[in-house]
Formats: sequence, C-alpha cells, structure tokens
Amino acid sequence: MSALESAAVIAADFETSVREHVRKLLVSGKLEVPLQPEVAAKVIAASDEIFDFRQVSTQVHRDQALAGHVLRIANSVAISGHSKIVSIQQALVRLGTRRVKELVVAVAMKAPIFSSKRHTRCAEFIWKEALATSFFARELARHARRNPEAAFLCGLLHTVGKQAVLRVVTELESAQGWDLQESIIKETINDFYVSTGERLIRPWSLPSSVAEAIRCHQRPEDALHHKDMVTIVAVARNMANAMLQGANAKELSELPDYGLLHFYPDDVEKILTHLEAAQVYLTAKTTC
Repeated sequence: MSALESAAVIAADFETSVREHVRKLLVSGKLEVPLQPEVAAKVIAASDEIFDFRQVSTQVHRDQALAGHVLRIANSVAISGHSKIVSIQQALVRLGTRRVKELVVAVAMKAPIFSSKRHTRCAEFIWKEALATSFFARELARHARRNPEAAFLCGLLHTVGKQAVLRVVTELESAQGWDLQESIIKETINDFYVSTGERLIRPWSLPSSVAEAIRCHQRPEDALHHKDMVTIVAVARNMANAMLQGANAKELSELPDYGLLHFYPDDVEKILTHLEAAQVYLTAKTTC
C-alpha cells in the first residue's frame, strides 16, 4: 500500500470515528439545548386575536438575552422615533404582534449558533439558510392563501438540527483535540440533522407542521400531513439557497419547483418583487 493509499485509509477511519462519536452522543439523548425554546413556542402559539402582551411579557422576562434584544429593537430609530422604552410590555406593544413573534423565534434561534468561535462560516450559512427560507416561506404561503406565520416558523426551524449537530461536533473537537475539515463537518451535519431536529423539538409544544417540515422538506411528497406547508418550505428552501449563491430574480424565476404549488409565471413574478426586501431582511437579521 502506498503512502497516499495509507493516508486515505487513515482519513476514512478518522471520518468514521467522528461520525460514530456524533451518533452515540445524539442517540444518547443528552443534547444540551442552550436556549429556552418554550418561550418562543408560547409566543408563536398565541393567536393574533387574543395576543396578551402582558402574558408574553412574562414569558420574555424569563430569557434575559431575549428581553434585552426586544428592548434594543423596540428602541431603535427605525422602529420608534419616540421616547425611550424601558418596559418589556411597552416594547412588545410598540413592535406589534407579527414582529414580536418573528423576533422572538429568530433571536432564540440565533443565540446558540454563534456561541462558539469555531466554524463561524458554517454557522453563518446555516443561520442565513434558515432565515431566508423563513422569509420566502412566508411570502409563498401568503400568495397560496396559507398561514404565513406558520410557514415562517416551519421555514425557520426546518433545519434546526443542523445547529445542534454543529454544536456537538464543535464540542467533540475541543474535547478530543481534533481539527476537522469542513467537508467532514458538512457531511456529518447532513447525515444527522433531520433525526436530530425531530428529537430536539419534541418537548417544545410546537405545531405538528414543524415536525413534518423537518422530516420531509427534502422530499415533500413523503409528507403524510401538512403536505402543502411542507411543499412551501421545500420550495422556499430552494429559493433561499439559490439567492445565497447569488441568483438574480430571473434565475430564481426559472427554478423548477413552483409547479409543486400550482403557481403560474405571473404568480412567481409577484412573489419575486419581494426579492430585494428578502435581501434587506437577511442583512438586518444577520447583523442584529
């Protein structure tokens, strides 16, 4: 066996070892969830008609980082232009129901993904993919006359398992003294993120459509329930990835997936009028 072949065998054995370590930790159920997802879940679950800002304020107060972020956003020049807000309840009222829901979930999602300084490029892409998917899912759902808020939530959380797997891999690197190649990290994430995401959200009391979106977004035809919502997420994810790879409006309009939603070219054109807004939205959220 040549030196090159020996090196390839060692690399393959190492990759197998990494995946086995990750598999054991994930299967053990000892995943540490570094956020309070029940806060986001309860805020999202509150209907717009009976949205109790006092009750939501109580929930937000339970998460110090989230409370601080809500106050900062509410006091931003773009939002307020008025007297300084010092109360969480006032901040929530100023932001409004829809913005509160989006902000709470987005902040809860972003907080853990950048907790490590390692693999920040991978972490940033995971975050941007989820955020862009949530934006397009909301627009697609609105046009398809489905629930935009539910679509936003499904889009944001459909790859939540990627965050958890990346965290596990990063912690294992530190514990084992590894310095993993990006290709191994990506393959490991892709192998485990769906099953991890399903397991992760079980205690969160989220709508069942979220679990279905996690499970079936790669093959929406396999969805047993909420097929319309899962299809919306699948199409939105493809749009998000194309946009993140630099696709312009014309290139996005030529994606082959819109037929799954029974959209005509005119429908797609109307949706893509929001492309610039999506880019602005993505920039604002990734720098907040």
